[in-house]
Amino acid sequence: MAAKMQEEHLERPTIQAYTSAVWQFYLWTKTNVGTPGRYPNPRYLGREEIERFLTAEARRGVAASTQNVKFSAIMYLYGKVLGIKLENVNALRAKTPKLSADDRAAP
Repeated sequence: MAAKMQEEHLERPTIQAYTSAVWQFYLWTKTNVGTPGRYPNPRYLGREEIERFLTAEARRGVAASTQNVKFSAIMYLYGKVLGIKLENVNALRAKTPKLSADDRAAP
């Protein structure tokens, strides 16, 4: 995946964030999908597993921006690397913290 991203001249921080996010998804599937302790082939995973992962991340309390990076990374993996089109991925979304008037006014 990193090689494909380098071919597309994506920035190093983006490559690192996406590969880390995909690795976290891969590790999550090892314990939550199929036979415990075995890594399932991503080609055989789909919308349901991705939704379960992203929902688990939201429930775990990750920031909305973190969840968005993970979503984008997984969509990149499936769309650009594996050539699998995924549609209608709907997961529980992490909440964006509301800023108070004091927080917005801070320099």
